Amino acid sequence: MELAGIAEAVSGKTQVCPLTGTSCLWYFFKIERYERRGKNSRWVTISSGRSTDVFGLRDNTGLALVVPFNAEVTPRRHQQWRGETLSPTEGPSERGFFSGFGSYRYTQDLILPDDPVYVLGWFETLSGLPVSGTSLIEKLRQLKQNPKDLLSRFDSNKDGEISLEEWDVARATVESDLHRQAANVPSVPDVHTLRSPPPESETPFLISSFSQEELAGTYKRRAFLWVVGFFVFGSFTVGILFH
Repeated sequence: MELAGIAEAVSGKTQVCPLTGTSCLWYFFKIERYERRGKNSRWVTISSGRSTDVFGLRDNTGLALVVPFNAEVTPRRHQQWRGETLSPTEGPSERGFFSGFGSYRYTQDLILPDDPVYVLGWFETLSGLPVSGTSLIEKLRQLKQNPKDLLSRFDSNKDGEISLEEWDVARATVESDLHRQAANVPSVPDVHTLRSPPPESETPFLISSFSQEELAGTYKRRAFLWVVGFFVFGSFTVGILFH
């Protein structure tokens, strides 16, 4: 199922991105170091991480809880900059559009409160039934374990024993008490969740700060570039083989 709305903190709780200390609802960060080995050079990942805590998606029908574990996330807030130390001494906003110099590269992706958010995933509603209290069997067991109370309440002929008829009365009384207690328990609202689909499902799990239309355009561009790359590589390989 797909939902689009506004990102919202659950119970007012936000997270903190370890890279810059930014308050957010979801984050991804990565620290890389530029390394030279002979004629080769590359960026090597030193550390990375992403949040898995639940955040809310609010639309005109209510609130759904998004569980981002195993999701492919494409946030609009993508920042990358460079520096000279393992931990950044300044944030990306302090450099403006200039990413800077340095042998370390920092990447930070964020979803903040009130950001637009689109989610395609496994939708599930957890029923908001009242939380059940002590069961009938447990109540009857407790009653049997207190013979003095059992006799005082249900030994109607005062012979010091509980007959089958008296036990039936005791059972009906306890059951009636449980029904009355349950009727006084306030109902709990249904909880709607969006999460990773089960293994047998072919449904993808996508979270994005872009609209559905923007996201579709991104995937189309990716597919086009992949096709172009495939044919370019194929032509190059054929040229080598038949040169």
